[in-house]
Amino acid sequence: MSTSDDSQESFEADQSIISTGSDTQKWILIQEKTFFRWANMKLEGGEYDKIDSLDDLISGISLLNLINVLTQQKITPVYVKPKTKFQQIENLTRALDFIRNHEKLHLYNIGPEDIIDGNIKLILGLLWTLILKYSLQDGSKTDEKADDSSGKKEILLRWAQIATAEHKDEVKIQNFTTSWTDGLAFAALLDKYRPDLINYDKAKSDFPNATDLTEEVIKQAETAGINRLIDAEDFVNTKPDEKSIMAYVSIWYEKFHVGEILKLTDHNVKELEKRKSQMDLTKQIADLAQEKEDKNEIKTAKDVLRVRLETFIAVVGNIVAMKNRLLARMESLIVKMANWMAQLSFTSDEFRNLEDVLRFRTLVIRYRTSEKMKIFKELNLLISEKLKLNMCLRDYKLQTFEEPQEKSIKKAEKLMKQLNSFEIEAQKFVHEYIESHTDQMRTTFHKNASSIQLGLNLIESELSEPHTNTQEQLNCLTEVMNDLKSLELMTQRLDTYEGKIKSFFARIDKSYDSIDSDLKISKFKAKTTFFHDMVVDRLQFIDREIQKKEKVLRILKKPHAMKENVPPTLKQKTILKGQAVGDKKQNAEGEEADPKEMDGLALERYVFNKFDRGNKTYLNKAEFKEAFGYLYPKMGDSQLGELFEIIYDSSHEILRGVRFDDFAKVLRSTGYKGEEDDNEEEPSDDESELSSSNAPNSVKDEELVNMAGQFYLKTFEESSSYKEYITITDLKKLNLDERLRSRINEIFVRTGEEEESSDSKYNYPEFFKRPENSMLYEDSNSASSPDTNPVDLDNILSELHDA
Repeated sequence: MSTSDDSQESFEADQSIISTGSDTQKWILIQEKTFFRWANMKLEGGEYDKIDSLDDLISGISLLNLINVLTQQKITPVYVKPKTKFQQIENLTRALDFIRNHEKLHLYNIGPEDIIDGNIKLILGLLWTLILKYSLQDGSKTDEKADDSSGKKEILLRWAQIATAEHKDEVKIQNFTTSWTDGLAFAALLDKYRPDLINYDKAKSDFPNATDLTEEVIKQAETAGINRLIDAEDFVNTKPDEKSIMAYVSIWYEKFHVGEILKLTDHNVKELEKRKSQMDLTKQIADLAQEKEDKNEIKTAKDVLRVRLETFIAVVGNIVAMKNRLLARMESLIVKMANWMAQLSFTSDEFRNLEDVLRFRTLVIRYRTSEKMKIFKELNLLISEKLKLNMCLRDYKLQTFEEPQEKSIKKAEKLMKQLNSFEIEAQKFVHEYIESHTDQMRTTFHKNASSIQLGLNLIESELSEPHTNTQEQLNCLTEVMNDLKSLELMTQRLDTYEGKIKSFFARIDKSYDSIDSDLKISKFKAKTTFFHDMVVDRLQFIDREIQKKEKVLRILKKPHAMKENVPPTLKQKTILKGQAVGDKKQNAEGEEADPKEMDGLALERYVFNKFDRGNKTYLNKAEFKEAFGYLYPKMGDSQLGELFEIIYDSSHEILRGVRFDDFAKVLRSTGYKGEEDDNEEEPSDDESELSSSNAPNSVKDEELVNMAGQFYLKTFEESSSYKEYITITDLKKLNLDERLRSRINEIFVRTGEEEESSDSKYNYPEFFKRPENSMLYEDSNSASSPDTNPVDLDNILSELHDA
């Protein structure tokens, strides 16, 4: 609904209430009292001075204080103690400009002079705009306009209906006027959320009078922290003020509904606060880098164990964090889907009139045009996240993860199908109801039009009949005049009815008749873009995981600088020995040579394009190693990896890859025969100490990345002095990084019932015996709370590698 439509509907609603001067005064007094109390409630909560009446807004100070509370800003007045009208205008101008320009709210025909002159209707309109924006919110970030009263009203109405469903036979909340006059709606709400304060059935019998019952509920609600905005007599009225009741119900909504949501997340918030030091990624990396810089090279057996443990915890801890985030997001999505199922479910007897159906239709359209695509995207993103998680688990030789049934992809997909059914049924009902109403309006119009036409035909016939004398003619014309007056009234009513039809069709045509075709186009565009982004994200994830896995292997092999095909000083020797490439070659028959024998840039371009999968215009590490190995098959894997690092480190690329220019430059200026380096150094005494059969150089890569294998089990056995558990003290003795030490409780189960001050023991053998039963596969609720910002594995590995 557009802003102008909201304003017009609000105006019409007010006009329907205001029929006499007395009614006008009553409406103004109720709103003035309600909005005054609402403003004081906010000011008091923001620790500002309360106002004695709305006249106190004239100085602009209290209005700016109110804005500061609502927006969490700190806007200072132009004049702290305004004494003249000019100074008051300056303060009010600053307040109104902030509302219009910064908060983007529409203020209708109100200026500083209107507030100073005490134009109560415009002042109430200003306060209602603030109430609508800052009190009637559903807590979600949507694209709804701030002053969309219809949407905000629907949120409150649906919440109240669901909360009082237990008493739906007696409590029928259809609007924010007459539905609240008997006090039963408020009694049912309080009984729902605070049964310790009131019992619905008992209160109904103890207070048969509506005014007494309402007063009792308001009084009890005050003890629950709900401010008294209006009094009982304001409800029990022939025509209560809609905006006042909405303002009052909104603070019930904030107190109970929003409060429940905050309680659900309170535990997680506390847990996250406890783990704040772990999530400070920048500080962790800076401290870890400093420690590694001080250690220089890894030479002792103690350092080897430390690096192995740090690598294990970094890898497995990262996987645990991925799993916990997946479960947390899946739980949130399932709750959201269940909420929408509740909102889209209906029975035909819920709707008493067209306005009820149109409100429901607004909800259905909101789901179809906005929320449905959000749910669709989140579900597919979670499917992708699960694939990524299982990809990591398989890479490190761990069993794939299956989420618990109540938080599973299958459950979400089933709910999605049910949601689609609910949506279809809701859309079908709305469509058929409106079509039926449309047909009824058309039938009524044509029926009345036919009656008017019949009357006109009869008059035409009478006027054409001959008369014997003047008196008879006079009598006939008198009757015709009377009939014409009746037909004129009928025509006027028909004209008014036609206006209603046009107005109705305008409301429907605005977003109903063309909604399906518009939805298809927008859905196709959104899904195409979304799937494209998912593919790019998956490719980038795979690329990153390949790099991480290579770093794990490099880290575990680095402590043992054993004799390899690649010299340890390769980074200082950026020119490989061997025959340069570039001579044009042909076979004996003069035919085109093999691609390896092509000359000039043709060779470089051919090889680059051959291994640039996806036409990215750069080679990632795996592609670079394949491309260079294609031309130099005798080069070892580690040599190719270090050559990639040399080129990448010397470039200014942000992407993890090598561009064609750098690739061609190295290829054309470099050759290789594969000879051994004559100057290769013998390992030092410390290095020889580690060159045993159990050193990583003698272990296959498959074992180094098998996080549940014997290699890491033996590492933990050695680190714990072959106990059946490992302690924090054991880890401290190895100088294991403190932040990585703290993450071990996410991987292994603690043994015994130690006091907090005692040394924690962790049952590591159980993980390696039955990894599928470990905390790695547990629900995050039964294990530790999900780490929303885990230590980044890529950075940790980089620092370990650079140490």
